[in-house]
This record gives sequence, structure tokens and C-alpha cells, in this order.
Amino acid sequence: LRSPDAEERHEALNRFYSAVHHQGSVYPPTAASLPFLFELATDDATPDRAAVVALLVSIGRESLDRGFEDDGTEIEYYPPMGCAQAIAFLRERSAKFVELARDPEPDVRLAAIPGLGLFLDDAEQALAVLRERLVAERDVEARLRIVEAAAISALRLPEAFHQVMEWLAGLAA
Repeated sequence: LRSPDAEERHEALNRFYSAVHHQGSVYPPTAASLPFLFELATDDATPDRAAVVALLVSIGRESLDRGFEDDGTEIEYYPPMGCAQAIAFLRERSAKFVELARDPEPDVRLAAIPGLGLFLDDAEQALAVLRERLVAERDVEARLRIVEAAAISALRLPEAFHQVMEWLAGLAA
């Protein structure tokens, strides 16, 4: 994944997805790979960091999805072990997602923005960072991802619900 050869990096990422994140599955080996992936994502020297950040967010999103019913209520049993480990790991590093969402590289920011809604557990911080990013971003796709991340925060963090809904209603108006 650090190869200077773009084709080799692409092939490595495809092999990784097939081996430990096939069709969105999260296994204990997926969770075990997170420290390595996180090191790549936060190292400015890593080529294609945005792809690695997107992979981290995908693993986190899938891990969270496996713990909730379609209506958003928590499943009675704890998510599978790989999912629980992945969620814990990514939430412990939520501050790094804030940094990645402010990265100078637009593709890295775009890939990291969903992590703000998925992994930040401090409702006030999540809303503050999302508001800041909405003002800073000019790209329409990034702005839409910010709004989506805010909605995810509102659904995931009950204490954020009313503030986020008021903010989104103000944006819509």
C-alpha cells in the first residue's frame, strides 16, 4: 500500500478488501489490521491516503451497521467481535479523524468527513467541527458529506439531536 507504483497500490488495496473486508464484512483480522491502516492514513508520505481513509471509514460504518436494526434501534446482542474491536479502535482515534477532515489534500478530507459523524462521541465537538468544515469547504460533495455526517451524529448521539436538527433546518431555510 506504500508502493511508489500506482498499479501495485491499487492491486494491494483490492487484495486487502478481498481478504479482510469482503463485501463489507468485518472480522477479527479486519480489526487487527486497523493500527497498520491508521498509520498509513495519518502519514503524509503515504500515496493514495484518501483510499486508506475511505477504507477505515468503511470498516467503521459496517461495524456500526452490524450493531443496529434498520429502524436505528440497538440490537440486543453486542456486534460481532471484529466489529466491536473496530468501533472501539476508531472511536479512540476520533481526534485523528478531525485532523484528517482538515487535511490540505481535498480527497483525504472528503474521505474523512463521514468519520466525524461515525466516530466522534462528544456531541458538542462533533457539531462544532462539522459547522467549521461546512464553512471551510467549497466542494459540493464535501458539503453534502458534512450534512450527512451531521445527520448521522444526530441519530447516533441523542444529546446532539436537537442542536443538529436546528442547524440543518437553518441550512435548509
